[in-house]
Amino acid sequence: MPISWMFFDLYQTVRRTVVMFLSLVNLYIRVDKKCRDSNKNIQNSIPATNI
Repeated sequence: MPISWMFFDLYQTVRRTVVMFLSLVNLYIRVDKKCRDSNKNIQNSIPATNI
């Protein structure tokens, strides 16, 4: 097995890992933003119900 093939295989693995990691981070950011938005909405609606 040539060394270049080994490097290519390693590169593909690393790239796949990075893509997976980035998609996870993206998903986390989206979920976090959604949670914050809903929390903001809840906090904004609480004073309205108290009046």
